[in-house]
Amino acid sequence: MESIEDYERFTNREILNFFEIGHACDALFLTEEDAWLNRFQVHEKWGEDARMGTFSNGGGDELFVVVKDGIFMKGFEHESEISRHAREDYSVFPDMYTGFPRHLEAELHDPALEYEDVTFCCWRVNDDGPFKSGADLSEVDEYDDVGFLLSCVYSNADDYIEHARDYFECWNPDKEKHIRRLFSSLA
Repeated sequence: MESIEDYERFTNREILNFFEIGHACDALFLTEEDAWLNRFQVHEKWGEDARMGTFSNGGGDELFVVVKDGIFMKGFEHESEISRHAREDYSVFPDMYTGFPRHLEAELHDPALEYEDVTFCCWRVNDDGPFKSGADLSEVDEYDDVGFLLSCVYSNADDYIEHARDYFECWNPDKEKHIRRLFSSLA
């Protein structure tokens, strides 16, 4: 899935499930000693009545999904031209959080989410339907932070397996049946 629109057909819980399954699949390839290398994390009790899923590729790119009476996704692609680190005044890109739901602001400002490190943010207050965002990024040349980060989260076994074959040095075809079983829990 490479666009926000791809996610709109899923409920908030289903989106969080993609992080849980990603965590379980990555764990198949990691020893107990290397568990800290898992790219996906899920926090069922995070903040006040919230759940959070995270993805970090270890190279400075991160995606956060927070579910609490709605959902928001906040991403940071460290080489983005709209990153505050690439901006002359070191500020968050204009209007990035304009219109953000008040009832989710406490979670957004949690230090773990690094409020100022953002290259996209979107939200919805319902359990389904379209996402909204504040910043108009259509004028930014070569902007694909959303697609880049969202493509790292998998909604089906085939996509995860295709990625895992290239990503993990210890690929083992026997793990494929476990991955398919994990993704079948979504159906």
